[in-house]
Amino acid sequence: MKTLKTFAILCLAALFCGACATDDNDATTDSGLVLSFSPSTIYDNGEVYAEATLKYNGAIVNYSDYTLYDAVTDKPVALENNRFSSTKKGTYTFWAGYGTLQSNVAKVTVIATPPKAPEAPEDDDPANTNFKRRVLLTQFTGTACGHCPKMMNALYLVNQQIGDDIVLTAAHLFTEDDPMYLTNAPSLDNSLGVNSYPDIVADLKKNTGDTYATSNYVTSLVNNAFSRVDVKGGIAANVEYHEDKGFITATLLIKAKETAEFRVAAWLLEDNIAAGQANSGYTPVDGVNFGIHNNVVRKIEGKQSNMDYTGLSLGEIKAGETKTQEFAFELLDDYNRDNLRVVFFISTKEGNNWYVNNARATAKSGEFGFEYLD
Repeated sequence: MKTLKTFAILCLAALFCGACATDDNDATTDSGLVLSFSPSTIYDNGEVYAEATLKYNGAIVNYSDYTLYDAVTDKPVALENNRFSSTKKGTYTFWAGYGTLQSNVAKVTVIATPPKAPEAPEDDDPANTNFKRRVLLTQFTGTACGHCPKMMNALYLVNQQIGDDIVLTAAHLFTEDDPMYLTNAPSLDNSLGVNSYPDIVADLKKNTGDTYATSNYVTSLVNNAFSRVDVKGGIAANVEYHEDKGFITATLLIKAKETAEFRVAAWLLEDNIAAGQANSGYTPVDGVNFGIHNNVVRKIEGKQSNMDYTGLSLGEIKAGETKTQEFAFELLDDYNRDNLRVVFFISTKEGNNWYVNNARATAKSGEFGFEYLD
């Protein structure tokens, strides 16, 4: 059975526009006081700030009328205009006192400032909008999942047959003791209605029936995704690996085939990870080693909320026009940097829902133009 886990996660920086993505860290308190910081994650350059907001029964309290306290020392903290910045990485916690009332504890995470983003990639065929479309497949798996190797077999066979039409990703969220557990997106499975393992989702569209871990099932899932919607845009990328600073940065160029609202996201993948895998007696097909894990999602950048991973909003892009978006991944020490790749995708609205419309995988460094069909 899947281990229960908290839905509250830290938002890592996705934008280079001088502030990080906002994450809601409000909490309900018996006192009626709710303290939050926006954004809740900032860079360590001492310039980007997180601004405190205190609400009492839903109404904003003027910052001059309450006192902020360091939650570790319980000593008052003086912040100019209640704006917190720092040049030291770490997690900082605060609470507020208003009269005799005490708020919840709110936190601000300070992360390393990324290197400058690369220049936007060039479009060598500006008039062309005949983009290739790829389906994003997300496998939900885990090292303790005894039936997940059946899906590993199926995905290997599908990739051999139609690999050019798909982008494979593997989210390890079955149990938290998995060495590849996706710590910065622990609610990804729940957000997509995944409640049993193995499972697989196409284009971040919730499955409505049982998942059968066979190559025929996966192929039909891909075919259904292609028949669901036509391609609405393309992705070009300029990606840089900063070995000395431990970052991968990217600048994307998104071009619309038709006028639409777009969202965009970036996922960091790692291949060739050796880790023991429960297999319930399954036999690997030729070419598969259950103890070697590929397409593993290590970090996700760009989301709407903890229950919506369809990407950051780009607003409307008119047909034939482009917009840019920058991303950064700070690399953890346990990543094998030789085996890292990046997946980018755009999402568009279909009815009342947002689904991935196009995806592409790139190396950790290089310039990658639009994928045109002609």
